[in-house]
Amino acid sequence: MKNALKSPRLIWWILLVATLVRCGYAIMEPLNERDAGIYRENAHNLADGKGYTRGGRPEIDFPPVPPVMMAAIYKLGGGERACREWWAMMGVALVAVAWVMVKERHGLAAANLTALGVACYPYNIVMGGSTSTEIPNLTLIFLTLLFVARWWRTAALRDVVLAGVCQGLAILTRPAGTAFVPLLVVAVAVFPRITFGRRALAVALLVVTTLAVLAPWSIRTSRLTGTVAITSRAGPMNLWWGTNPHVLPYHYGEITKEEFARRTFEGMPDPWGNNVEFASLSQSDKDRIYMDRFKQFVREDPGTFLRVMLCKSIEFWQMPGAIALATKPPPPHVQLTRIVGWLTWTPLCLLTVLGLLRLRWTTTGIYLAWIGLAFVTNVWFTAFLRYRFASGVDNLMIVIAAVYLARFLDEQVQ
Repeated sequence: MKNALKSPRLIWWILLVATLVRCGYAIMEPLNERDAGIYRENAHNLADGKGYTRGGRPEIDFPPVPPVMMAAIYKLGGGERACREWWAMMGVALVAVAWVMVKERHGLAAANLTALGVACYPYNIVMGGSTSTEIPNLTLIFLTLLFVARWWRTAALRDVVLAGVCQGLAILTRPAGTAFVPLLVVAVAVFPRITFGRRALAVALLVVTTLAVLAPWSIRTSRLTGTVAITSRAGPMNLWWGTNPHVLPYHYGEITKEEFARRTFEGMPDPWGNNVEFASLSQSDKDRIYMDRFKQFVREDPGTFLRVMLCKSIEFWQMPGAIALATKPPPPHVQLTRIVGWLTWTPLCLLTVLGLLRLRWTTTGIYLAWIGLAFVTNVWFTAFLRYRFASGVDNLMIVIAAVYLARFLDEQVQ
């Protein structure tokens, strides 16, 4: 087994299987989430020359990278299936990037185990059948971590620049990635074997490059909303939505969507509908409404607010939470994915804990900080929307577990 794991040809077999499984899965019934539908509408408008719009108005809430990719496929004559197949191939790219990242730092055996884990991980497969943001975002996250790891090893400034480009694109895929920029700055700044001046230059390059990638979208959004915007303007809405006391009964099927909407939007313009009054407000006024309602939730019923926080904290670590709101009811292949996911989740968590005890303190610190940021951001700002998986936590756990398992097997052979 040791020789098999150290075979340089094994990765090609893993990539072949990953390609066949993902492309085959993408042909099956897609995951018709609300967000994926919005991206499709934006992409069709772009391809038809109507600009980046939705419902006849400029799009400011949803980031541009997924719709731009889909619009390019539409312009080339492809359709929805072609888009899903492209997403599937980005899932294969994620396997390859994870393999390179681990191989350069931890060796071939750990890299092959990582590739095998990422290729077979149930939600990496099932989300490859959707044209939502998860898979392209994960690929960009791992490219960012790959270049940061190379910076640690070589101190080449080009790697910092490339990390900034990838992180900027990741933010334009899922704006929540903004929360991880300070962590990347720390990861670049703590490099131990070069002068302070070169580290300061590297940090400056990382920040400037990231901002340069974001600049066109930020300028556009700021002009449209009349307020300063780094990315999309969904932050206050997510804060309001994620702390909504009615989200728990709706999420667990205790109330219908109609009842949820009635309770949630009572006394407030409905942002889900075509409310002319709400649509005519400036973005800053909309943000103020969301923030006022959030504060009202906390002030009027702090007990329910704490219950929401506790339940989301628990949900973050539950395996089905990764695709909890994908479809209702989910198709059979998604149900199967959940069952397989539960069977793999417990051993993955155990191997991750063991792995964190064996990695270098710098690597352990960055991985733990990344997981911690994902946890805090999910609990405070979003509801049950697959955030743990989308932020890379699951695949980072696979990396940690694979590194531990490779070292354990090596020690047993010796």
